Amino acid sequence: MAEKEESSGPGLAGAIVAAILSVLIGGLLAAANLLILPVSVVKELPPEEERVPKALYYVSGLDKGGNTWKQKMALLERGQSGALLVSEGELNRWAKSSFKPDPKKAEEGGFLSKISLKPEFPNFRIVEDQLQVSTQVSIPILGEGKKFLYQGKGRFVNQSFKVESGYIGSCPIPNFAGLPNMVYKHVASTLFDSEEGVKLGEIWAQVNDVSIENNQVKLVRQ
Repeated sequence: MAEKEESSGPGLAGAIVAAILSVLIGGLLAAANLLILPVSVVKELPPEEERVPKALYYVSGLDKGGNTWKQKMALLERGQSGALLVSEGELNRWAKSSFKPDPKKAEEGGFLSKISLKPEFPNFRIVEDQLQVSTQVSIPILGEGKKFLYQGKGRFVNQSFKVESGYIGSCPIPNFAGLPNMVYKHVASTLFDSEEGVKLGEIWAQVNDVSIENNQVKLVRQ
């Protein structure tokens, strides 16, 4: 009886694995390329006909309002009932004054710290019925000192803020399985891992409703 010839080729399974790896590597290279592309920072979006094709534009939220945020924060801390309107300028003055990067955080976490996002203080911008949250992030595994712009847009749903789309650099965060919101939660958990974040969490737990009205965030406590 003749012996069966042994297969000398990689087989169907090997071909499928190779194809999957090729797709993954290609996707990672494409994402890395988008990540390092510069984001066009502008004061306002240019008209559609003047925009550069495939360019990503970024408009930061206003940073003005003096110290009115301090009075409004005091009202929240005292537990005063009723509605309170907060402008994006007040949000940004509060964020800039309250959130300071902790250099010790960069030394913690072992290997995982090399692949985690490390944000600075956030910037807020109200865009119609959405809130844009952005911050500079470093991704240590890509090189020390390199920073990328993170930005996410979302809405308030049942008192919770849910991000629906986002970017890191010029790379869009894939919009499936709630990934944009997962990335935002990771960024937010790092930002709010502070004394100010704990205080904000206690205040937020007492708020009954949150919405965006007339380019302001409306907080309601009964």
